[in-house]
Amino acid sequence: MANLVETNRWEAGIYQFETSDPVMGGPNGIDNRPTRELANRTLWLKTELAKAVQSIGSNKTAADAAYARKTTALTAGAGLTGGGTLGGNVSFSLGTPSDLTENSTSESVSNTHSHKLPRASTSARGIVKLNNTLTGTAADEALTAAQGKALKALIDGVSDGSFKLRGEIPATQNLNGLSAPDQTGVWHQSANARSLPGLNYPVQYAGTLFVLPAVAGGTQVYIPYNNTGIWTRTQTSGSSGWNAWKQLGSDKAAQSVVMNAGNGLTGGGDLSQSRTLTLGIPSSIGATSTNSVGSNTHSHAVDKASTTQAGIVKLNNSLTSDSTVEALTAAQGKALKGLTDGKLGNSGNQTLTNGVLNIQRNAWEKLRFTNPDGSFWRFEAEPVGNNANGARFNFVFNGAGGGSEVGRVAFPRVEGGETAAYQSWVNARITAEKPYLQTINYYDDQSGGYAQTGFYRGNGAQIDGKNTSPMEIHIAHPSYTNNAYARGIGFAYGGNFGLYTTSWDKDGVYQGMKTVLTEENGVMLTGNQTIGGVKTLSGGMLKIDRSGRLAEIGVGAADTYLMNRTSNKALQLKDDGTLAYSNDKIMLYSDRSDAVNLNDTSKLATSRAVKTAYDKAAAAETAAGLAGPAGTVAFIAGAYAPAGWLKCNGAAVSRTTYAKLFAAIGTHYGAGNGSTTFNLPDLRGEFIRCLDDGRGVDVGRVLGTVQTDAMQQWFAELTLQRAQVNREEIVNGAVQFLSSDKSNAIPGGGWAVSRTIIGPAVNNSARTAAETRPRNIALLPIIKI
Repeated sequence: MANLVETNRWEAGIYQFETSDPVMGGPNGIDNRPTRELANRTLWLKTELAKAVQSIGSNKTAADAAYARKTTALTAGAGLTGGGTLGGNVSFSLGTPSDLTENSTSESVSNTHSHKLPRASTSARGIVKLNNTLTGTAADEALTAAQGKALKALIDGVSDGSFKLRGEIPATQNLNGLSAPDQTGVWHQSANARSLPGLNYPVQYAGTLFVLPAVAGGTQVYIPYNNTGIWTRTQTSGSSGWNAWKQLGSDKAAQSVVMNAGNGLTGGGDLSQSRTLTLGIPSSIGATSTNSVGSNTHSHAVDKASTTQAGIVKLNNSLTSDSTVEALTAAQGKALKGLTDGKLGNSGNQTLTNGVLNIQRNAWEKLRFTNPDGSFWRFEAEPVGNNANGARFNFVFNGAGGGSEVGRVAFPRVEGGETAAYQSWVNARITAEKPYLQTINYYDDQSGGYAQTGFYRGNGAQIDGKNTSPMEIHIAHPSYTNNAYARGIGFAYGGNFGLYTTSWDKDGVYQGMKTVLTEENGVMLTGNQTIGGVKTLSGGMLKIDRSGRLAEIGVGAADTYLMNRTSNKALQLKDDGTLAYSNDKIMLYSDRSDAVNLNDTSKLATSRAVKTAYDKAAAAETAAGLAGPAGTVAFIAGAYAPAGWLKCNGAAVSRTTYAKLFAAIGTHYGAGNGSTTFNLPDLRGEFIRCLDDGRGVDVGRVLGTVQTDAMQQWFAELTLQRAQVNREEIVNGAVQFLSSDKSNAIPGGGWAVSRTIIGPAVNNSARTAAETRPRNIALLPIIKI
């Protein structure tokens, strides 16, 4: 006898035997068909009931029934309607909600429910009460549209002349242009640098400006930000001009204070009125006055004049007093003037009319003319005795500060009639003399002459048949001495000035004239001089010595150079046209090149070449960055990191050497030594999980953090099946139990539960290890630097 095989499915209908059906047994026989279909339904129902039991859990009825019976009644709880017994078509519906008011609470009762509504505030949204006034102070009420309309009407009624907040004073705005009524209101200046006196600010401080209307023109009040005082000024009615700024006192007296005049003052009174304090009538000041104040008057002590200080002075009307603290009267000044009339004073412009200034001394008599620096000219004359013929006299100059004598012009004693001549007088006298003072035998071949010194002068005329320059003078001495004739010296005035030498050989043959170098035609050893023409140095060099510091200009074997003998460095112009500094070539403009691939050490790269190289490098760096920016992680099948990459092994590396990588990853993977190094990611033996970055899958993860291995929680599936309790195939490897409700026992057996363990296994044999991992392959992780 065998049992029917049950299938867990709901049969749409149960087969009905027909009179024509044959009698046929067996698992698929027609006689077992209705029974099999009913068994399938029963198995399906058992499975569904087991699921319901599992979902009910602790919500079992008081009777602790394992399954809900058909007679169980379901009742709707608070907030729900409906219900009934399981035998019918049971449904539950949400009850009709209650109206929500400002006092609603979150609750469910009988067949309804309500919610507590949030109240609006300045920090949270919610329901809000309307306020239809403009006088409320509540911070949790909203203004009605009607009041908004009323406010708009008020705003529309505010004209430009109304008193209101005006904002920042423009940087170039002159305060004279801010007046009532168009600019009344409150202005502010935020910068000291713009509070300029030229813009009529009272002080150069940022502050607040009040422009106020007034009976006569406008009024301005300025309060600096640092509370150093308050300044006011007014504008005269009908005028664009402003009165001067006045500073108010920093202390404010209450209106109830009464101010009394102290010593030396009059007036005073209650500050609520317009009060004035006035200086009392001063006392007369005399020689005995003291510094004092009393009731409504005051006096001062006055210094008395002396030779060391100014002050009041007593007059003296005599010329006989020795007092040093009294002043002479005007009458005595007039008397003194009478005594000095006709006398020579020691200052000022003075005229001697029909008088004589007579200096009489027995020694040298002197008259001095002093300059501002203390130097002076001195005229001195030597007195003479009776019947002597004229005194000697000199003009002497002494240096600054009355120093030693610098020079003098001395005139000898007069011997008879002498004339001190001007140059014009001398020239006239020479012209009046004979054409020459002494004739020298002057042959055309210059072969000889008198054997003595001679002078001659011409004026464009001929001397012994020879044309002369307008003035020509020779000092000649061609006498034969020591087996040679002497030289002669001469110079001439005319179209060209020249100083020259003449000479004759031992036989008396004239050797010609040689020009003598002078300041006019030669290079002088000292002093400033202007040199014209071409000067040639035959060999040697030009040395310049200034206070022991030497410079040389010369010609070398293959260059022309300027040498500094202090540093022994030379600037050289080479014969091949190049420049050098002590034989180091100086690169010229012509040595430049725009090429970036030229292997030539004699060329300089231009800025264009540098820019071309820079652009190429920047493009290469950009391309490299696009191909793999610093911080890119990749894997390589080899055992070594290629150029431009490092192993992801957690090593501490330099922050400066790998500055781009440090800028990209920072200290997310370790701060190194905290100052000069940082750590690379350590990916050895790790699986990679992408950063959650706000998705919500791996919540709370921070870049670079590490997770340990873990397994998700899981449970076993319980399967209920009807079988013989003591059957071997059910007991082995399963947990069995009998239903506690014997009335539900199924004929032919009891209820049993089998537990199937679900886990990783191949052919019922699980692979186990010390960690949880998927199938994988090991590659070397590397990071772009």
